Amino acid sequence: MLEIVEESARREFTYSLQSSKDGASEKTSKPPERPKILISVQDKKELKQIRMFMDDKFERVIKIYADKARCDLNQIALSFDGDKIGLSDTPASLGMEDDDMIEVHVKSR
Repeated sequence: MLEIVEESARREFTYSLQSSKDGASEKTSKPPERPKILISVQDKKELKQIRMFMDDKFERVIKIYADKARCDLNQIALSFDGDKIGLSDTPASLGMEDDDMIEVHVKSR
């Protein structure tokens, strides 16, 4: 009788280990990949390409150019197809595709 109880306990323990391994593998699965886009950025001097996530806000691009031009964020304006790009706009919200071009304008003080 004791052998039957021990065998039953071993089976339950083995089953619980397998269940916990399956649950752990589900938790460690990779999160869905965020789609990226390659955008051309044109200012007065040069054309650069940047790669960013489709859900990244253009605020990041504006901050980079403000630091580069040593000016205030409010002096930088981005446009896409003639329309101004807002700080909270994203490539996805603007329907952008790879190799689309945005223009950078630095407003004079």
